[in-house]
Amino acid sequence: MIADSNAYKLVRYPKNGEYLHIKKLDNLFSAHGYFDVWGVKEEGFYFEDETPTKWKLRNDMIAYGFWGFDWDSSYTKVKEIDKEKKKLYLDENSKVTYGLRLGQRFCFYNILEELTEPGEFYIDKEKGKLYIYPEKDFTELTVTSVNKPLFDLYDCENITFKNINISETCHSAIALDSCENVNIDNCLFENIGGIIVDVFKGHNIKVNNNTMRHSASAGISFFGGNRMTLEPMNGEANNNHIYNIAKWRVCYYTPIHFCGVGMQALHNLIHDVPHCGIMFWGNDMIVENNEIYNAVSQTGDAGCIYTGRDYTFRGNRVCKNYIHHIGGDCDFVIGIYNDDCVCGTVMNDNIIESAMYGIQMGGGRDFMVKNNLFVKNRRAFFFDSRSTSDPANWNIWMVDFMKTRYYRVHEFCEQGTITKKNREAALASACDYVSAFEGKYIEKYPELKEYDELFRTLQYGKVAICAQGRIENNLFLNKSKYKNIFPENHMSDSDSIMDLCYGLHRDMRMINNDIAIPEDFVDALWDNFDMKRECVHYGRGFMPLTMNTFGLIESKRRLNPHNVESCAYYDKETNKVKIGLRNKKDEIVSGKLFFALIDCEIEEKEVEFTVGSFEEKWYEVTVKSIGKHPHLLAYSDAPGVRCADV
Repeated sequence: MIADSNAYKLVRYPKNGEYLHIKKLDNLFSAHGYFDVWGVKEEGFYFEDETPTKWKLRNDMIAYGFWGFDWDSSYTKVKEIDKEKKKLYLDENSKVTYGLRLGQRFCFYNILEELTEPGEFYIDKEKGKLYIYPEKDFTELTVTSVNKPLFDLYDCENITFKNINISETCHSAIALDSCENVNIDNCLFENIGGIIVDVFKGHNIKVNNNTMRHSASAGISFFGGNRMTLEPMNGEANNNHIYNIAKWRVCYYTPIHFCGVGMQALHNLIHDVPHCGIMFWGNDMIVENNEIYNAVSQTGDAGCIYTGRDYTFRGNRVCKNYIHHIGGDCDFVIGIYNDDCVCGTVMNDNIIESAMYGIQMGGGRDFMVKNNLFVKNRRAFFFDSRSTSDPANWNIWMVDFMKTRYYRVHEFCEQGTITKKNREAALASACDYVSAFEGKYIEKYPELKEYDELFRTLQYGKVAICAQGRIENNLFLNKSKYKNIFPENHMSDSDSIMDLCYGLHRDMRMINNDIAIPEDFVDALWDNFDMKRECVHYGRGFMPLTMNTFGLIESKRRLNPHNVESCAYYDKETNKVKIGLRNKKDEIVSGKLFFALIDCEIEEKEVEFTVGSFEEKWYEVTVKSIGKHPHLLAYSDAPGVRCADV
């Protein structure tokens, strides 16, 4: 619902993005590697908050939760609230994939009693009424029920969308099915309910130079190419500014989502998204020169750039990206996430700053990690050996699951599908397949031959395809090298570089990596990591990275965001965190600073700011308490104002 171009929010409890938690479950059992912390949906769960016991139960009340894991969420109707026991029962038809786990987050939507703040609305479905709490007087109210794509094209050729503003629909803005030579250029998409640009099959699709914002689902979805023949889709998603999307469909509905063969994402600026920034599944994907920040802000065990679960995903490059200031309250947030034995990703020339882990390589092989700069991450790398007999359950899973995908490569990916049409196409292609040991696969990716030898010759349950990669000429600028940070117990430099788990069967080759200091760069405090000419690393194999190669090429776009640099440091004498903003453009920028806090408290919840043309300005917040491992992230509601952290 839109009032004078301002989007209103469906009323929620708790407000301000906060959550309640599952406090107690009956009949606990063990599952998914977690011991005695699970319960079944049908038995409900207990909570502590008194407020839900005061509501009248209505048929349109919704519960939303990360019921089992921080990377899997769903909505469901509320069946019953036991007010005496403070126990919630979910609708029996609800989708709770993994069960209920102690401590997991949930909230409520569409509760009439909580319509208490300006900018909210409530829907009474039975009476067909909409209730709103206006922020101010308005002249125009827009409510849309359009539930099909605004532009729905099938088998079309040589179409161009250019300089168009598209907004307010419950479905996709543009849906393409089996189209050729389509160019979507310099359009503005906002307040879209479905996937903004949804491309199914086809060839030579270009979605470039667009702005996508304030929407409920994914940004750009490409599903195409042919994995049996390695025929590319030739899909481009370049130079787009995508932010504040996936507001309703949180997990896996990402700004850019690729599934198939032959797609590229270059020079995009992505920020303020709850889950991953870019996901890809398949072959010959190019993800380069992007800037991504304030991503994975509501989810955990997730990556800013993510792929996983197939030995045959090859030819994929994730290079020259600037990934910084990602994560929120959840654990295990990663810059580049290679999950569940996926192999072969080339990851060169990236800068990854202020993540829990820079790069994860979860049991896969044939990785190249070269000439990257890791800044202020808890760890630069996370390795494990889940594809071996340590632990044994991963080895059994690998043989049953990954072996099938190795010998049966279908036209379309069996994973990563986020629409009904994509899932149906993947299922329909399941009867036809090729082997990765034959034909074009072994011709193009000869390293796949040894997987066949291991599968054929080793005993079931003993197939040990060990983790392997080459990690060369990388630099590590660790948090301990910075001055004026929060007082805390620092890890040693070696501990800050890598975290190795599942100790057997690893072959990670660390070659010529080195520790950097802030003085090696032009202005590390302000996140300018251009290397000084006199830096010793020039002569040690590291090729310097240039900050102006990341993100948007503004000369090709009609709408461009602000460009405000930021920095932050802790002043021990005044017990304040000082936050600097430096405006790089000839314009005035105003907005608010918000704060995500771990193991520390501050007095201010938000700070209003205004910075003038090419102005540098400083703000401060007062620290109330500091724990053992504190972290403060400052972020803004103004697009193009970068994050800063201490």
